Parts: sequence; C-alpha cells; structure tokens
Amino acid sequence: GRTTLVPPPQALREAFEKLGPTFVKLGQMLSLREDLIGAEYTQELKKLQDHARPMPYSEVHKVIQQAFGQSPQNLFKTFEKTPLASASLAQVHRATLKTGESAVVKVQRPRVKELVLADVHILLYIAHLLAAYWPQARAFKPVEVVKEFSHSMMREIDFTAEGSHADHFRYNFRENERVHIPEIFWNFTKPTVLTMEYVQGVKVTELRKSKRRVERAELARLGAEMFFQEVFLDGFFHSDPHPGNIIIMPPDRLALYDFGQVGTLAEDARRTLLAAFVALNNREVFEFTEHLLRFAHVDADSDVETFKHAAWDIMNRLFYSDTSLKNFHITEAFYHVVISGANYSIVFKTELVLLAKALLTIESVGRQIEPSFDFKDVMGDLIKQTESRVLSPAVVGKTLKRVSLEYISLLTELPARTEKLLQKIEQGQVSVKIDTSELRELTQEFDRQNDVRVLALLVVALFVGSAIILRLEESGGSFAILLGRLGMAITAAMFLWLVVLIKRK
Repeated sequence: GRTTLVPPPQALREAFEKLGPTFVKLGQMLSLREDLIGAEYTQELKKLQDHARPMPYSEVHKVIQQAFGQSPQNLFKTFEKTPLASASLAQVHRATLKTGESAVVKVQRPRVKELVLADVHILLYIAHLLAAYWPQARAFKPVEVVKEFSHSMMREIDFTAEGSHADHFRYNFRENERVHIPEIFWNFTKPTVLTMEYVQGVKVTELRKSKRRVERAELARLGAEMFFQEVFLDGFFHSDPHPGNIIIMPPDRLALYDFGQVGTLAEDARRTLLAAFVALNNREVFEFTEHLLRFAHVDADSDVETFKHAAWDIMNRLFYSDTSLKNFHITEAFYHVVISGANYSIVFKTELVLLAKALLTIESVGRQIEPSFDFKDVMGDLIKQTESRVLSPAVVGKTLKRVSLEYISLLTELPARTEKLLQKIEQGQVSVKIDTSELRELTQEFDRQNDVRVLALLVVALFVGSAIILRLEESGGSFAILLGRLGMAITAAMFLWLVVLIKRK
C-alpha cells in the first residue's frame, strides 16, 4: 500500500510519546516555547498527555516497602489498591492515616530516576552537537535549555522537593483563609513517596452551573489575586496552574495541588516586572517593553527597535481594536510579546516565559469559572493593592534595614581593602592595560575633528571673501562678479562637505 507521510510536528510528538516520561516532559516544556520552535510544533506538542497504564499494585507495594521498610497495610490504616490517577512518573492512591486523616499517596514508578538521568545525558549530548555544528541553534542556547530542563526534572522526581514547595505555599498564604494548600504528612513522605492531605471539592472543569454569578466572579478574581501575590510579593509561583490542579472547596475557597513545577523571581526582578505591568496598565507600551527587555538575552544580532514596534502592534490590537478582537485578552497579548522576541534574536529567560504561560492559564481558569472574566478588568485594582503592600512602611523599613546592613558591612571592609590596594600599587602589582586599537580610533577622531575645524575656517573665510567681492561688483567689473559667484559656489560645496564630516561617526 501507499505510505502516508506524517507531518514533522506530529512525528515529533509521537516519537516523544514512545521515548517515555522524560521526553514527554520535554515535549510539554517545549510546548510553552513558541519562541524557540514555532507555533506549528507547540500546537502539536500541547497534545502530549501525561497518562500511562497503571502499574500493578505489587510494584506500588514494593516502592513503599523500600521507602519505609514496611508495607502499605502496616503503614496506613487503609490503602486503596486501585489508583485515582496514573501518569508517566507516578500514580496516586487514596489512603487513611492511623490517626484518621484522609490522604492521597503519590507513588513513583520504579527506576524513574535512572531512566531520567540516562535520557538527560542523551539530550545534553545532542544539545552540544547542535551548539557546535548548527550556528542558527546557538542563539537559543540549547545546552543551557537542556541543563535547565535537567534541573527541573531532577527536582520533580524528588517528592520531598514537591513537599517543601507545598509548605512554602502554605506559609505564604497562611493569612488568606480563602486559599487552601494541602498539608504534607512528612512522616509518610520520602523521595519516592509523597503523602498529603486529601481535599474534597469540585474541580474547575466540573464546576456546577448552579453556582451564583457573584460567587463565580469572586472565585475568578481570587485566582488572579493568588497569582499576583505569588509573583510580585512572594517571588515564588506555581508555574503549572491548569484546571486539574485547582479545586473549589465550599463555601468559596480555592485549593492548589501538584507543586512539582514552580518558578522563582528575585526581589529586583519583581520590582522590574511590577513596573512593566504598571506601564502596561497605563498603555505605555514602549516603557513596558523597556522593562521587559531586562529579562532578555540581547546581543549584537538583536533587533531591539523592531521588536519594540512589534510589541506595540500586538498591544495596539488589544487596546484600540474593535469588538472583532474581543476574545484577544491581555494575558494572551503579554505571552505573544514574550514569544515574539525570538523573531528579532531576543530570547527571554525561561522564568519569564513560564510566568507568561502561567498568567495565560490563570485567566483561562478564571473564564472557566466565570465566562465573562477578563484579567484586564481587574489588573488595575490588583496593581494598586500590590503597590500598597510593596510600599508599606513595614516592607520599606525591612528593605532599608537590609540595605543599611549591606552598606555597613561594605564600610567596615573598606579600610582593609584600601590598604590592600595601596600595597599592591607600592609593590608594582597594579598595571594598566591599554588597548592600542582604541587609541588609534581616538587619534583618528582627533584628526577628523581638526579637519572639521580647518574646513569650517576655510568656509567662513571663503564666504566672507566672496561676499566682499560681490559687494564691490560695481567697481570690479564682470571678472569680479564671476569670481565672487564662483567663490560662493565653492563655499556651498565645502559647506556640504563640512556637514558630512560632522555627521560621520
């Protein structure tokens, strides 16, 4: 029969599915990076489903036995053998602790760590080949991308890291009664087994239509408030807040699950990003892109100005278009600006891409809760709330105290450092390196400026002389007139030459 050619994006997705969990995770990560691989591939890779055939209970029993030295039946009061869900790295079972708490137990598949390490070594080898022999790939830093992916994968298969992330979120939201983070039961948690509180509620995708509209709108806004706090105040955000990881608890609370994938932002990065959102809220697009570019890798090949205009075009569609683009939302525009950077040799940091995608997902979740929800409608209020908290006396005082301590430390070290520098100068250990090429450039610039000065004097002298000759044309006859006009023509030519010299770099 005839062979049907499979489109390259589909072939890549199918290959990732056959290669196992590491490549499935890699495909899911790449599906967020339209700036790296293009829209055609990202759309196909979004179809990757992290589902797998449930592993037999005998293997679950073996993993728990190896982790705790006892069987599930001895460790828990009850343990359901049939899993609630099964994925490529682990599967989840219901259980009850001997103290009575309902729990879910996440059990890692056998030999996952060895498999991931082997796959990462293969990916790293391929990345080095790409960087060495494919010049176009170097701009996207394939080795750095694989190393970052490797770090993310190793963190994700260590369930104690996920438990620590959950505790971090619990601490950050400790004062918000409307946000619930499941408790981690550390006595029943190991790198290959994670036991946490079972939360009863309704998944966002299964939200009853009978919910009152006001409550749904408040829940959608609560999701946006959570994300603003995570990003701008805490610098620690859930980078995969899809509907399956969010549960609605009665009466109107949100619970988060699955903390394997998180992002972090340093304090200075949070301030820069907040300034970008303030500019965006004020429709100051060029200022917005200036702040955003601080998160980008920019080199001599980067076309920054064209990127700024492209960003303006995207935001112009959002702010000033007619109702035909009413489904084009601000989070989508933000994401498109970030991923469009690659078209101009501008590659943004992974943290910003993850944040942009997470923000897009949060608005999507909000619209599933309340179809009329638009992040743009609440962004102004959220920015004001965030600014008031960032600039509160307590936060400012804490920052000033930290900066003061840093300067005091610097001042106490200054005498010793100064003495050390003076000793090096006395011993002749301090030298000055002069780049002769720069001196040549300076010499050429001085010569050019001298030429400009001399030419300017000649232009002025010739202009004055020609003007005098023309003034005396009545007594000088036709020859004087010709000489004066010739002088003026030469003056005009020399003036143009002078302008060119002045503008020449």
